[in-house]
Amino acid sequence: MGPLYGTLYSNESGNNSLLKCPLTAVGCLFNRNNIWANVQASDRASELAWNLTDPKCWRPFFNPRVFPQPRLSSVQAAALLYAKTTEEHRSELEREVEERLKKEFQDLRGKHLRTDWNASLGNTLKKLLKKFENDPQCTTETSQSHHDRELKNFIETYHIIGFPMNSTFTDMETLLVKVRQTNLWMSDSPKIEFALSAYVYSYPNNICSVWVYMAALHDKRFVPFQ
Repeated sequence: MGPLYGTLYSNESGNNSLLKCPLTAVGCLFNRNNIWANVQASDRASELAWNLTDPKCWRPFFNPRVFPQPRLSSVQAAALLYAKTTEEHRSELEREVEERLKKEFQDLRGKHLRTDWNASLGNTLKKLLKKFENDPQCTTETSQSHHDRELKNFIETYHIIGFPMNSTFTDMETLLVKVRQTNLWMSDSPKIEFALSAYVYSYPNNICSVWVYMAALHDKRFVPFQ
């Protein structure tokens, strides 16, 4: 259980850690041999009996007496082919994401709100995004203190309001919606500037992790933030 963090929930130790299990309901279980439906009165993990051989607790979808084991063949190919994503595809997607999101940001602000991009902060944010991908749980280099050190020179001059976003790339419209929903484009103050950087990390078969960092920079000389 807990594939992201490798957390195991079990009652074998006697401390009933299943009470802390984040699953709200267990309707069925499966492995490479069969699928079992939960037919118990409760579906809470901490209240279940986990003996899969007990028909009063778990009912198998595939009965061995009707469907012998050889009939349960996998629909997955015996050999999975993974093609390396080219650097050209990765870099082109990164460029396209950054350009499209910046254009969307500017269009949302319209002609009555000026949009000035701070290229220097944009380059720094891109470096941070690369570290975020390498350390998704933010346990080492991408700690808050490291993040603040990277932005130290900018924080001395600006009040910075911003945040990173991450998602698997599916289509451009999904990313554009995320930009609109931030409402960061509505920010305004004297001498305000913005930064927007994108970083794409590629996995096999053209699967790409897209990171975007958006920020508004309010000049401290003109805006007395508390």
